[in-house]
Amino acid sequence: METGKSKGGADGRSRALIVAALVVFGLVALELFLRGSEARREPVAGPHGIVGYRGPEFAPTRDERGVRVLVVGDEVAYGSTLPEEHTWPRQLEGLFARDGMASRVEVLNAAEQHADLERVLEQARGPLLELQPTWLVVCVGSTDAVAALAAPDHERRAPLALLRRLESGSAAHAPLELPRQVLGDLARKASFDFGVRLAQLIEAARGKYARVLVVLAPREFPDGEPERAQAEQRGVIPVGQASAELQRALHEEARRVAQATGVRLLDASDELRSTSGAFDADGRLSARGALLLARRVHEDLRRARI
Repeated sequence: METGKSKGGADGRSRALIVAALVVFGLVALELFLRGSEARREPVAGPHGIVGYRGPEFAPTRDERGVRVLVVGDEVAYGSTLPEEHTWPRQLEGLFARDGMASRVEVLNAAEQHADLERVLEQARGPLLELQPTWLVVCVGSTDAVAALAAPDHERRAPLALLRRLESGSAAHAPLELPRQVLGDLARKASFDFGVRLAQLIEAARGKYARVLVVLAPREFPDGEPERAQAEQRGVIPVGQASAELQRALHEEARRVAQATGVRLLDASDELRSTSGAFDADGRLSARGALLLARRVHEDLRRARI
């Protein structure tokens, strides 16, 4: 009888150990799954820690005899709907190569999808300016306008999911409308914040001996005719018109900051208008628009004796 009890006890301990092992294994598997899910939500870093980088590999240090143009900004520069070789920073590098400067001028596209100026400033204080750019080309404004509209209390940053929805084609199915007075108040606050961050970015670039070119390149947020007509009847402003007006307010602030700090500023609004074919049906920069913008930036940098 004692032998039977010992055997039964041993079997019970074995089962308990197996159950415990399975529980531990399950917890470890759950932890790994959650970590993997969290990692998938995080932006993927490109070369040398640059988030959102598009383009070929490059050396961490600049050739002392060459010129490194570092483009930072939002969707307009990142060009998620375009092949990498058709984005305007890559076409800009091609224009310099056509000038016989392929071995001298290097263009890095460090723009990030959905990045506003606060995000660009954060990256600049991290890895970006350690890449020793000769020129920092700043192309921002469209995402800042959308983020300001998306914030319900007009104070906090918009959730990324809402920001993406507003920037996607589905925005037409969920239009945002607001009174004219609210838009005016929002434009004043957004412009102030934008100007402060732009001045800080310029100061950070100069601290690394980089010259700065601010590019005003609007993005379209088209409204449908029914949405515009219905909004006018109710005395409110639909999302596309509101985004365009906010972008113009931010551009005016950028002009003031550029004048006060003495940096170069390029306004590409005339080239990037709806009648020029610069935008696709969803309002994003087209391949033609990217080429038009690349040409303007190329001309301006050549005038600056790059």
